[in-house]
Amino acid sequence: MRMATTTEIGPPSGGGPRKFEPRGRIDISGDGDLAHWLKVLDTTHAELLAAIAKVGDDAADVAEYLKRGSDAEPPAVAQIPDGG
Repeated sequence: MRMATTTEIGPPSGGGPRKFEPRGRIDISGDGDLAHWLKVLDTTHAELLAAIAKVGDDAADVAEYLKRGSDAEPPAVAQIPDGG
């Protein structure tokens, strides 16, 4: 009998497969923390450090940067109209 993988198991609500949405700040000061982010973001240590250096330690920004590739520009900061 084959066991289901986490991608095949929906959330308790039965709403379909789980998707990881990185949130918060990436802290790689501990070995466990580094291993966690390398696995979650499916990247290498060098790529993770380069991404953090380029876009900061916000997990969503790093994930987006890694998805786009290192050649792409970082996302533009949303401009808020000054009302004038």
